[in-house]
Amino acid sequence: MSSHGIGLAGAAINFEELIKAEVIIRVGTAGSYVEELRPGDLIVASCSAVRAEGVTKQLVPKGVPSVGDLKVTQAIIDVAKEKQVACGTGMILCF
Repeated sequence: MSSHGIGLAGAAINFEELIKAEVIIRVGTAGSYVEELRPGDLIVASCSAVRAEGVTKQLVPKGVPSVGDLKVTQAIIDVAKEKQVACGTGMILCF
């Protein structure tokens, strides 16, 4: 477990320190234009994340998709359902 504060720049530094970790789950704040999602609901990037910030442009070649591990993603969604936590899924925009 580790904390990096706000933004992807801090996350990048933190993740480099966790390089031997088998699984990294980033938890942060998010907004939504979907009326069904309410403050406090869980949002899971179930298909991909659009990288519109500056850090990954320097670290990851253009064209490489930002997609999470499907087993880890599904496990998060399953636990949310089991615990009856409202959970939205889909593509997210990072900036």
